[in-house]
Amino acid sequence: MDSENTPSISYSKRSSKLKNLTADERNGLLQHLLQRSKDGTTLSRGAILEDAPKFEVSRQTISKVWKKAKIQFNKGNIYADVSSNKNKCGRKRKNYSKNFNQMKEIPLNHRGTIRSLSCAIDVPKSTLFERFKEGNILKRISSTVKPILTDRNKQARLQFSLSKVKPDGYFEDLFNYVHIDEKWFYLTKEKRSYYVTLDEELPERTCKSKRFISKVMFMAAVARPRYDHAKKQYFDGKIGLWPFIYKEPAKRTSKNRTKER
Repeated sequence: MDSENTPSISYSKRSSKLKNLTADERNGLLQHLLQRSKDGTTLSRGAILEDAPKFEVSRQTISKVWKKAKIQFNKGNIYADVSSNKNKCGRKRKNYSKNFNQMKEIPLNHRGTIRSLSCAIDVPKSTLFERFKEGNILKRISSTVKPILTDRNKQARLQFSLSKVKPDGYFEDLFNYVHIDEKWFYLTKEKRSYYVTLDEELPERTCKSKRFISKVMFMAAVARPRYDHAKKQYFDGKIGLWPFIYKEPAKRTSKNRTKER
């Protein structure tokens, strides 16, 4: 191989934490050796000893890369593959393609966990977890229940959409509409996170029942956001939020409060 047509390549210092050379580093090492060779097959004297500290590898590694390339060049190959064969050793992967092809026939309620899927398609759990991490065959999704729409509901929605179409074919801007809806809010959550100092005590939070936490209903009114030219500022569309509550005096004395007379 002609070393004069080989493009120059700049090598960077390799981290000593890496155990093995990557494919790009091995190709870069080969390009550097070809530049130092005389006729593409013979290295100059002392080249391996000088390049070993530069690439932070042993002399044996450089020698193996060069011998592997020479064998391919002697066979008439223009390019040499000097990638490592370490990943090709060991037991070969078992082919589970037929098992994975049967996944679509398995009901979804049998595919909720790795354990249940393993029993359904007869594939080890460890193999399923490896395929899931690779992301080539398996993926995890979340399915939520949605309200069903009858033909009458769909017709009502279509009529409402058509009622907002202007004669010119464009939709109304809806700047004169206020949308009102009720919202439920829990007074607290079962589990909350706080940031405290090292010498601060954990706050005590009590509730009569963790399963039935009190809720408060609010009425919310919003409109379409717009720019207010009179106030010279942008209106975010939030109009108000009002709670549906009422206050009345205590009718009898309890541990929480005394009776009001």
